[in-house]
Amino acid sequence: MHALPRIAAFSAIALLLAACGGGGSPGGSSVIPVTRNLSAASHTLSVSPAQLQFTGTGPSFDQTFTASQSSGGSLDAVSSDPGIATVSPGSAQTSGGHGTKSATFTVSPVAPGSATITVSDKRGLAATVTVIVTAPTPPPANGPTVVAQYPIVSSNESYGIINNADGSVWYTEWYNGAVGAMSANGANTDHPFTGTPYGIALGPDGNFWIPDHANNRVAVMSASGAAVASYALQYTPMHIARGADGNLWFTAEDASFSTGFSEVVQITTTGSMQTFATSTAAQTAKRYAYDIVAGPDGRMWFTEGNYIGAITTAGAMTEYPIPSGRTSNFITAGPDGNLWFTENYGNYVGKITPSGAVSEYAVPTLFAGPWMIAAGKDGALWFTESGGTGQLGRVSTAGAVTEYPIANLSGNPALLAGSDGNLWIASAGGAMLVLSY
Repeated sequence: MHALPRIAAFSAIALLLAACGGGGSPGGSSVIPVTRNLSAASHTLSVSPAQLQFTGTGPSFDQTFTASQSSGGSLDAVSSDPGIATVSPGSAQTSGGHGTKSATFTVSPVAPGSATITVSDKRGLAATVTVIVTAPTPPPANGPTVVAQYPIVSSNESYGIINNADGSVWYTEWYNGAVGAMSANGANTDHPFTGTPYGIALGPDGNFWIPDHANNRVAVMSASGAAVASYALQYTPMHIARGADGNLWFTAEDASFSTGFSEVVQITTTGSMQTFATSTAAQTAKRYAYDIVAGPDGRMWFTEGNYIGAITTAGAMTEYPIPSGRTSNFITAGPDGNLWFTENYGNYVGKITPSGAVSEYAVPTLFAGPWMIAAGKDGALWFTESGGTGQLGRVSTAGAVTEYPIANLSGNPALLAGSDGNLWIASAGGAMLVLSY
């Protein structure tokens, strides 16, 4: 009774196969590549970061990158010139839960030059990492040279200093209750500020974002010095920096020092905030979050007593111990892909890798008090000293520390690697010093 419909169905299938060139004929393979192409189109392979820069050679300068793929499997990594940089391992199996799988590779700089690391998978996809290796610049024989000295408010303390897009330098005036703006030729304007300005950051909106230490708020100031906005906070804000996500990130603490509470806060240019408290262990030990900077790995890095903290833009926080137990103060991103920080009371300068490995380097002058730190154009880190030494310090990415006497350098000097290629230092002695190096 059902034979005819069944025969008709088989006939339809046969006709369909014939139309598609089935049955092993040469045309039969035309269907298969469509399936393969869809598979390849859905597969991805990427690397992060896509470029690594080194300012020295040898194992102490090693950096890592992460290769990610949308499905599991092994990845091969090859250097275009092992005489410039090597990569290890040569092959790695990606791992991870559902979704993207990843593997980490280590690049070792061998000699100055450039090379390309190519990562490939079994499907034929490839991604590259550009490697640039430069020889470290030796410290200047006679030290930095003061090329200009401009008057600023005497006995002022500045805890924040930053470049503006127009080449001017902006800095906070703690005791004066103002924000200074100095042009490249030394013309200075003090913009009144109601409160005590602490750190300062230039936002993606072209305005300056300033934590007000006295009034528990973040104030926004235009490039003309006009008040734009003010956002009230529960706790006292300290330092602020722009993140890779285009938002501002700042640290805040219980300034009474009674609870040990401390947090990192993300704030958008419209004032929307998300708060991320430091760990219970940090609060119990009263390790307060202080300075903050955007790291080369996309995370925000901050000093936190005898720990260094890092937080993703999604809010995942990690706290890395400083093995010596010394207290960290200011922090900056180095040219070697690491973070560099000062240990004011311990008289050391520290380095922490993105994976949390810490190295520390002693400052020769006793009680020098390394203070604010910045990455220089010469591939080294420069730091001021608050111990009354009247010196400026330099540490190479290999850890060699040199100090130079600088006239009229006093107090807690704020340091900036200027966009003009000079170092700018706001000294409490009433001078903005401009140094070539």
